[in-house]
Amino acid sequence: MKAAAAEAGFDPDLVERAARLAPGMASRSLFERLLGGPLRHEEDASFASRLTEERAARLLSAVRSAAGRPGTGESSAAGMSWHSGIEGSGLLVTAHSEPGGTRVSVNFDRGTGLLLTSIATAGGILASFLAAVGVAQETAISPYLVLAPGVAGSLAFARAFWASSTRTVRRRLAFLMETVDRVFEGDRADVEPARSEPLPKANLAEKLSLITEPWTPRLAARVNETDVKLVKLQGAFVWHRHEAEDELFLVLKGRLLMQFRDREEWVEEGELIVVPRGVEHRPVAPEEVHVLLVEPTGTLNTGDVRSERTVEVVEPI
Repeated sequence: MKAAAAEAGFDPDLVERAARLAPGMASRSLFERLLGGPLRHEEDASFASRLTEERAARLLSAVRSAAGRPGTGESSAAGMSWHSGIEGSGLLVTAHSEPGGTRVSVNFDRGTGLLLTSIATAGGILASFLAAVGVAQETAISPYLVLAPGVAGSLAFARAFWASSTRTVRRRLAFLMETVDRVFEGDRADVEPARSEPLPKANLAEKLSLITEPWTPRLAARVNETDVKLVKLQGAFVWHRHEAEDELFLVLKGRLLMQFRDREEWVEEGELIVVPRGVEHRPVAPEEVHVLLVEPTGTLNTGDVRSERTVEVVEPI
């Protein structure tokens, strides 16, 4: 799909994202069309690089964060898997090596959701039946005049709810796949020709002057599979951890307080601190601080926590 889009002059990534959001009506069964959406969603993506232990750990951390729900998972050089929900239902994300790279599969089974929707619908129909019986006992109105609208209303509400939740699921899965893409963004160097010329130099002060919002990291450069980011900090951030990524904070201007659960460290201008993976921390800036961050590509700024300060896509500057 990407190759065809590129030949036609379209943005390959944009086309792929649009395809993920497409309804896919042609592949639905009659039951799913009547229901208002599919019972199972599936996504697959292939990447050029092999699945290393470090990349699998980063992928697992990114999936946990993007899923936005509790789950269990494991990762190793042999593969990665993460599951949320009861056995045989819920969200399942797997990754494994294949000839020429890595394959990531996402499956979301909505069996539990269908069961709950069916129970709610049956409750609505039962309530309509009881109301119809009561009306028939008290008046001369035919119970069918009450029962029919009640049943139709319950079914229409159930279908509208399922269709709405289907759109929500598609958006969540599209975001999840975009998160997976970001983990593998550094792999594009494997398939792109090597640069024959050095990149232009960058003035950090000039780039920082373009940043107006605190806690909004911007991408200054990328080296192999590592991002170099610039950010302005002011106030207190959220407590969080990165399960698979180490982070380097280099203070360019001001002073930064790095809080850990068992201690605090002041990082002065010209100093740096490395926060190891898995360590819960919170940066605090009583006054505005300019920081250079060095971390693996795909690292989410709020780690295992989602909040109003989560930056899903780090824009270049």
